[in-house]
Amino acid sequence: MKKMTKKERIDMALTNQPIDRIPASFWRHFYDLEDTPRGLADAMLLFQENYDWDFMKVNPRASYHTEDWGTKFKFFKDGKTSPRRIDYPIKKISDLTKITPLNPMKTRVLKEHIDALHYIKNGMQKNMYFVMTVFSPISIVADMVESYDIFNEYMQEDPKLVKSAIESVTKTFEKFIEESLNVGISGLFYATTYWGTHVRLTDVEFDEFSRPYDMRLLSLVKDSPLNILHVCKSDNMLEKLANYPVSAFSWDSTDPTNKSLWEGKEILKKAVIGGIDQKKTLPFGSPEECEKQADEVRKKIGKTGWILGSGCTFPPETPSRNLKALREWVEKVPVI
Repeated sequence: MKKMTKKERIDMALTNQPIDRIPASFWRHFYDLEDTPRGLADAMLLFQENYDWDFMKVNPRASYHTEDWGTKFKFFKDGKTSPRRIDYPIKKISDLTKITPLNPMKTRVLKEHIDALHYIKNGMQKNMYFVMTVFSPISIVADMVESYDIFNEYMQEDPKLVKSAIESVTKTFEKFIEESLNVGISGLFYATTYWGTHVRLTDVEFDEFSRPYDMRLLSLVKDSPLNILHVCKSDNMLEKLANYPVSAFSWDSTDPTNKSLWEGKEILKKAVIGGIDQKKTLPFGSPEECEKQADEVRKKIGKTGWILGSGCTFPPETPSRNLKALREWVEKVPVI
């Protein structure tokens, strides 16, 4: 089979068609660089240059989704420590009224990320997809409250008020996604964070507080070639979210409370992304152990309809040799 372009390879993987090799993509934060648009863009572009992944998942600043509503963070320059929240706008339930719709182009942080997307678009290879990370509106509001437990209490105490804040966030990110599409993103990496799991929500609560708003945001990218739903954390709602309008699913398939990658692929009837344990194997294993885990997935899942990756963002201290080993693995493993 002739060598495919990155876009062709991803397109074939998404539709479970024959492919020249298994595609791969991994992602991480660059905490010491992502606090400016140029720093974030340069970090993403250099990471891509070093490993030549098949698509780019833009990893925004870890705190980008709530800063413009007044959440404050302490940032660290060691490159390994994520921003630490030091203040938040919703200190009591009535503070939910403070969460009003924003125009992303008139904010500081959301506008910085539109700028970063422009830099990435101008600097990246022309034959590959790049997707922007957006979190579900319920998860964004929850990150502006003292704790998730308290947010769960607010949902019971005054669901109408909670949904009003979620509506404001949804309107804001509708505009943010539209601006991102104007830049030229290939789609979304849409993440549920802690709010696509039965640890936090019942099925009924999910359908009330998350699904309607998710659908509004995902409808904006319905014509984009690469949309990924990342169903985060343990005991996730993968089966419940199987009908989400995306082209691929990502989740922590090595977590024993979740479906394996091959089980999920059978249930979802869509392309899947993952296979490598980002908590143990990737950061602490050897290159041989990383390759062995990839081999085990390939034997069970088949040779197409999946993209090699990790179950979530991998730690900054992960050794480069493990990433290089996996990148080399997809070049040498047979797919015919």
